[in-house]
Amino acid sequence: MRHLLALLLMSPVLPVSAQTIAGNAVDDALAEAQNGLSKLKEEQRVSLPNAAVLGSPITMAYVHVDGLLKFAPGGKLKELADPDLQSKLYPVVFEGTTYAGVMLHQKDKKWTLAEDPLNYNQFLARDIGAARDARLKSNPSPLESFSVLEIPGLGASFLVEPANPQAGIQETMLTPIRLHPTLPLTRKDGTKTANEVLGILSVHAQKIVDSPEFKALQGQK
Repeated sequence: MRHLLALLLMSPVLPVSAQTIAGNAVDDALAEAQNGLSKLKEEQRVSLPNAAVLGSPITMAYVHVDGLLKFAPGGKLKELADPDLQSKLYPVVFEGTTYAGVMLHQKDKKWTLAEDPLNYNQFLARDIGAARDARLKSNPSPLESFSVLEIPGLGASFLVEPANPQAGIQETMLTPIRLHPTLPLTRKDGTKTANEVLGILSVHAQKIVDSPEFKALQGQK
């Protein structure tokens, strides 16, 4: 519980390179991602086949706890996402297997290579790829229409998939990728509507900020 309270207090904390400026950015992401891939191969921090390439990128959006607390039933996910924080994760793949991930953050209208821990990107890329591949069987939408939602203050990550009426999916759906063990959701709960998930997490976040433990930690800041 104390660890989760600390996470919430630190939100929204991201690497300095993730602090972006809103606007129409020039999409130089691919060239920067290729640079990241070259560095991975040169530094050999992870065992990569020489023929490994960049896979299809997935965009990442961020929701802060203060925004989550304002969520009302029927609200829209895009209204909660921070417009000034954007990231892309490129999986590094070879013959269908994900070996690593190259993370980019948008800064000063340009995409720059992130300094996130390699092992985090590696496993996150694998988990995202597995979740996306699984959901594509039920929702055959274009790869680029999927994205990832991060809620750093709660230690939660979700695959976001668009509504697809032709596939019988009427609302935006969220599939858990990573969840802090104290959250009232588990990966076994599977895919749910964004409205349901955000409602559950909003109630949970409110209970945390109302708790004596959280108020005591705030007094120590």
